[in-house]
Amino acid sequence: MVSPDEMERIIEAAAERAMRPERMRPVLADTIAPLIRQSMEDAMLKMGIDSRDPIRLQKDLAHLRMWRESMEEAHAKGLIAVFTVALTGAIAMLALGIKQWIIGP
Repeated sequence: MVSPDEMERIIEAAAERAMRPERMRPVLADTIAPLIRQSMEDAMLKMGIDSRDPIRLQKDLAHLRMWRESMEEAHAKGLIAVFTVALTGAIAMLALGIKQWIIGP
């Protein structure tokens, strides 16, 4: 009779032999790869991306990248403008305060 430890070793050895790369490559190429490809195409199609035209997809993504970068740049310049206006106002208030203090009411 086979002990539980021996049975576990036999099962592990069989699983290890079955999972060898040379045995898995045909399985991956024939079954899993097409499933992954189809799943990715379905997911992209649901997002409104046609994966059958990769050049157009690359152009669309490049356009989105340019749009994002321009929005980031506009945001940064907007913050600089707000800071500049606030600083100019503070300096003007300080100058008027000093002028009133020196000249008097």
